[in-house]
Amino acid sequence: MKTLLSLLVCLVASQAFGQGTSGDPDDFFDCPPGEVGTYGAYNTSQCYVDQAPYVPPGGYWNHPVVFLHEQGNPQADIQILLSGWTTMPTTCTDPNFWEDGYVVVKPCAGHWPDVTLHQVGGINPMGWWGYFSGLSNSWRLGLAASQAVAYGGDPNGGLTLLGFSYGGAGVILQSMLLRQADSYWGNQIEVVHSYLPHTLFVKNFPNDPSVDLAWLNADKTLADFGLQAQQGNLDDIYYRVTGTSGDAVSDFDLQFFSLCNQHKIACFGTWHAGVHSILAPGINLPFLERFPGPDSNVDIGAMLVVFTNSTANHLGPEGHYNLGLEWNMGPDYVDSAAEVTVPLRYRQKTNLGGTIPDQPSTVTVDVTMRRVQALDTTPGTQLNWLFGYQTGLVTTTIDGEVTVAGLNIDNSEYYEDLIIYVAADPNNPDYDNDGWVDQLDNCPLVSNPAQDDVDSDGVGDACDNCISIANPDQTPSAFDETCGAACVTMWCGGTYCINQ
Repeated sequence: MKTLLSLLVCLVASQAFGQGTSGDPDDFFDCPPGEVGTYGAYNTSQCYVDQAPYVPPGGYWNHPVVFLHEQGNPQADIQILLSGWTTMPTTCTDPNFWEDGYVVVKPCAGHWPDVTLHQVGGINPMGWWGYFSGLSNSWRLGLAASQAVAYGGDPNGGLTLLGFSYGGAGVILQSMLLRQADSYWGNQIEVVHSYLPHTLFVKNFPNDPSVDLAWLNADKTLADFGLQAQQGNLDDIYYRVTGTSGDAVSDFDLQFFSLCNQHKIACFGTWHAGVHSILAPGINLPFLERFPGPDSNVDIGAMLVVFTNSTANHLGPEGHYNLGLEWNMGPDYVDSAAEVTVPLRYRQKTNLGGTIPDQPSTVTVDVTMRRVQALDTTPGTQLNWLFGYQTGLVTTTIDGEVTVAGLNIDNSEYYEDLIIYVAADPNNPDYDNDGWVDQLDNCPLVSNPAQDDVDSDGVGDACDNCISIANPDQTPSAFDETCGAACVTMWCGGTYCINQ
């Protein structure tokens, strides 16, 4: 049996290629060739990790970790799935829970194989995937992520943490703790997807015998969401959190979202008021979707969109945070030396059920772009921005970050580009260089020096989607977004655009 001292020496000494600082998985993992199977289009590899430091005196066992990976091991992002308390005996050995586009890693919780084997004085230790027997679970997760590289996991593609209930709290905890044990994988975390968690673990468990037994003298400030957010340690992570305010198992504390808002953390949340794992009837909120829209995504190597101060939020017993706000990471999502372009839209949600009111038809929101690399955001830099006919000037305060405050977005199925750029004269910006400053230009994105406006609706002909009929709101038609609804006509059983 490895002693704790030899384990720590090995962890410090072994820092293999891009595998992180937890050590070389070959030193701790046993992956028997005979325990490889298939599950649909996926291969499954059952491995075992040395758990000597976590096992009570007189006991010894290795903990299972199962890996699900596409046949042929094509490179894919890595997702670590942390199980709930009661599903622990099967989740970490069951070949289910695969997800397209990922190498899925499913480790066993610290209380494997039976929590009663870990009891002290009749108390069951509950570390919530943070600490167990006073030792961090994080090094096991770092090792498991490194082992996933052998099955096609991309060591530079970002790390997703997914968890349910006990594991839901765990992924929030590990978003803070993993970097303490393994700076490589901790800094690869891009998405935390948490179902039914304790959202604010440190606040909700100030003195709990089961937690104290698991954490012992571990420093809980390292898992304090508010403190870690304030220190900027969570700036590059997107949190998707869903749960119930009526949960008697997990404390779904809504202050979590206030902290997201205060510290500009990328968060999207929905919750109901039912009981644990049972959706309250009549609630029509998205609970399974990871992102707010089909075109929204997060990439560790790209800009991160952060919404704060949305006037469409509802923070009641049943409610939502940043619902309806979407970004499109398609080809128009641009970070260049000349400008940052981010397609945005707001899709109003109605008939949400329960006590949740309809969202407003227009939202006002602050938009922060993080991880800006090409555009100069040196503190003190003045940048101009455009969003439709809204314009403004911002001065950067943090390198790699720029915030546009008070953006108004109308309900629409179509995206509008938020453009942040460097103007030759920040006080008289002219994005399209047609001699008309943005705030006076009737078509600020397309050069039109003559400012022609045939229908006198305030929208220049060069960008009017219905030139001959006044339509200042520029509402697009349902059949063609380039044709204004005012210009649609029905003739001989067909639908036509009469834009001239």
